[in-house]
Amino acid sequence: MEDMEQILRQQVDCSVQALAPIKRSLAKLTPADVLMIGKDKVEQINGFINRTMKGLLNEKIDGLTAVTTQMGKVMEGLDPSDFEDKPVESPSFMQRMLGKKPAPPINVLRKYEGLGAQLQQGFIAMTEYKRAIVQNNEELQRLFDENTAYYSFLLQHEQALAERGVELARQLDYAKDDFERGTLEAMRELLDSRRQDFMMARTVSTQLAVQLYMLSENNDKLLARLDNGLIYTVPIFKQLIAQALQYERARLANLALGALPEWQQEVAATKQGVQQSLAEITALAERTT
Repeated sequence: MEDMEQILRQQVDCSVQALAPIKRSLAKLTPADVLMIGKDKVEQINGFINRTMKGLLNEKIDGLTAVTTQMGKVMEGLDPSDFEDKPVESPSFMQRMLGKKPAPPINVLRKYEGLGAQLQQGFIAMTEYKRAIVQNNEELQRLFDENTAYYSFLLQHEQALAERGVELARQLDYAKDDFERGTLEAMRELLDSRRQDFMMARTVSTQLAVQLYMLSENNDKLLARLDNGLIYTVPIFKQLIAQALQYERARLANLALGALPEWQQEVAATKQGVQQSLAEITALAERTT
């Protein structure tokens, strides 16, 4: 907080030349005008910051939800037990009573092809979220610049109000009568009260600068995580899914190759039966003739 205060102060010009026009304008103000110093500026910057901050936080949360939802689906879908040989389940007693059939076996190829599509959606969500975070950082920088200008406005006016108060205190020594003295004293108190308001607003502005800086730092960490996800995590998941599909195709091929002799024997037996039938028919025809 103190470091940020110093950083902001270093960017404010409180030289005599910079404060001179502000002090000249203060000298022309009525008591009613003093109460309105900077009011429009304060309301404008506060409204702008509140609206923008709310939008930035909502965008970040919505984007993160999309990423975690998509990647969560992929994580839940990856199941090593999908590749274990499971015995065919017979319907249980209750299932037979209720007329229910056991759940059909998982089509691993279809499932993991679907996971590949979900991973692609997750990649798209991460890419879009990264783009949103980059834009978010740009908005935070714009807010920081606006807040810095606001801080400068507050500090310059705070300093000018203090110096104007000192000038009025000197004028009290030369007041012609009690009425003039009372008028000067009332104005000095008003200026001091307004200066206190500006001090409080400047404290809030400093806190906001710290918050904006922390949000920007957090965004940088998010970008690093997203880059890690885009560069490492997603390709690893893609590789896992590709390996799963390759493994399942190989497993199915092995099963098919293992069943091939049985299929060949069945075909040979059928062919032999047909040939024998044809021979018998031929022999019968010859005897008949």
